[in-house]
Amino acid sequence: MDSLQKLLQAVRRGKYMILHLDSGISLIIHLRMTGKLVYEAHPEDIHKHERARILLGAGDAIRFVDPRTFGKITLLDTENLACFIPKLGPEPLSVEYNASYLYSAIHHRSAPIKNLLLDQALVAGLGNIYVCELLFRARIEPQRPGAKISKKKQR
Repeated sequence: MDSLQKLLQAVRRGKYMILHLDSGISLIIHLRMTGKLVYEAHPEDIHKHERARILLGAGDAIRFVDPRTFGKITLLDTENLACFIPKLGPEPLSVEYNASYLYSAIHHRSAPIKNLLLDQALVAGLGNIYVCELLFRARIEPQRPGAKISKKKQR
């Protein structure tokens, strides 16, 4: 892409950052475990683990730095976005995600509750650290089957 693109909208869905550009193109960014986006005014050298660079006006840039190369940037026509984003469950802070939803999603499942909460189709955006922390605070053993979690524990 040689011409300057204007950012129309930036949204997050689960662990994906989606940048919609005025040209009908979108970028999907997934940082995975070690990726990060770093803004820098007038960068000159290439960072050792820089995998991509988004050039901004006036010579500034956003670097995609990922030492372990787990992260991913996908550039696509916005109209094809649904083909690249997997089916994701509700966001944990959304109205759709509540005790009733959680109970109906796990009460018949024998998988460990930790695995269920990490399943992005069940809950979008939760990673290992958040799941471990919330299970610890709720005093729920991570290996406990979803079906064995009472409605009271889910509140």
